[in-house]
Formats: sequence, structure tokens, C-alpha cells
Amino acid sequence: MFVFLNNFLVDLWATPAPFAFAKFSDLYDRFYQIFFMIDVMFAVVGYVMTLRLLDTQIRSSEPTVFGWVICLVCYEPFYNQIGNSYLNYESDNFFWGDLLGPFPAAYAIWGSVILILLLTYAWATMAFGLRFSNLTNRGIITHGPYALMKHPAYVSKNISWWLISIPFLSQASWPDTFRQTILLGLVSTIYLCRAITEERHLSREPAYREYQAWIRENGLWARVLRLARGRRLGEPSSAAPQVRS
Repeated sequence: MFVFLNNFLVDLWATPAPFAFAKFSDLYDRFYQIFFMIDVMFAVVGYVMTLRLLDTQIRSSEPTVFGWVICLVCYEPFYNQIGNSYLNYESDNFFWGDLLGPFPAAYAIWGSVILILLLTYAWATMAFGLRFSNLTNRGIITHGPYALMKHPAYVSKNISWWLISIPFLSQASWPDTFRQTILLGLVSTIYLCRAITEERHLSREPAYREYQAWIRENGLWARVLRLARGRRLGEPSSAAPQVRS
């Protein structure tokens, strides 16, 4: 995380500020970097500030080998090796910009959706504050995007990958298109497994079970279903549970 943060800062200082760009593609590239820089910045600070003095200490750790493995494969050096060797869903090097480049309006809309998803991803990390971590419980987070869903970071990041890589619209052969789509589906499945193992771990704490119940009744998906059924959304049945030790 620290190395990534340094690289992002070097790139940020070496290029103009976002408002200096005239083209949407330049704005997209700059904000793409900024959102990931914010993510790793909060991650670095969160890891460093694991202190009982600040009530950000580790309450418990992921208890299963599978939970550790499924998390670690998402990070270097494992992710790069696995991604390049087995799950390379971008082998055709054809991305959303290649498809929509000739259509400026569609390009700007599609790119803006990706940036909104990445902003949500960064927002989810920011919501942790000093409690950011992997494989540990350092306090239940229920505010920010976590008041809408249990895994906003995983959901937003994975959707952004599908919109960026568009493996289902590959210019390669049909077998390659199918293969790339399956491979990205496997990557998303890894994150689904991460969500399952994390919930299993956190569910040992009553505060998280209370949060899960609240999301089932008041989360984004619950509200969409009520709207689809023609019921008034109204106000949530109660305020979102607060962070607890």
C-alpha cells in the first residue's frame, strides 16, 4: 500500500491539476488515479494507526485459512502472478475507450459512470477512517456507503472492472470473448468469496448481526425492491446502527 501511495503521489505531482485539462479523457485519467490514491492513502494510515489508544485496535482476526487465502490472492505479489497467468481477462487489450472513442457523448457518459463507481470505492475506504484493515475486525462500520449496502467497495470496484474491460464486447474471436468473460466472472467470484468469509467472521459480533438485519430492511436493495413493488419508500424504519467495539 505504501509503495502504491508513493507511485500515485509521484504521478500526481508530475502532471497538471484536473481543472487544467480540456478533454474528458484527460480528466478521466487524472481522477482515476486520484480516487485510487485516496484509497491507498486511507489504507496506509489505517494500517499504521492500529492503536488501542485510539480505539482502533484489532478485536479479532479472520479465523479460517480459506479466508486468508481468498483475501491474499487479491494483493501483490499474488494477484499480478495469478492475473497474468490464469485470470487474464484483458488479453485482447480492447477497452471501453476503444469502443466509444468515436462517440464523444457516449464516451463521456460511460466514463463518468466508471468514475462515480471509483468514487464510491474510495468513499467506502474513507468511511473506515483509522479503522481500515483486511482480515481483521477493528470495529463495525455502518455509515457512509455502508448505510446502503454491506460491501460497497467490492460491488463498485467489480462493476467498474466490467465497464472498463468490456470482455463481453471483445473484438477477438467468440471463443476468446467467452473465455475473457468467464475469467472476469471468476475474479468477481473471488470477491464474492471475500464478502462471504468477512461476513462469517464479523457475524460473531452482535453489532454486525444487528447491522445485517438493518441492511435487509433499509439497505439500497431493499428500497429498490419496495419501489418495484409499488410501495412508498418513506423513511427507514430506524437509524443505521452506529460503530461499536
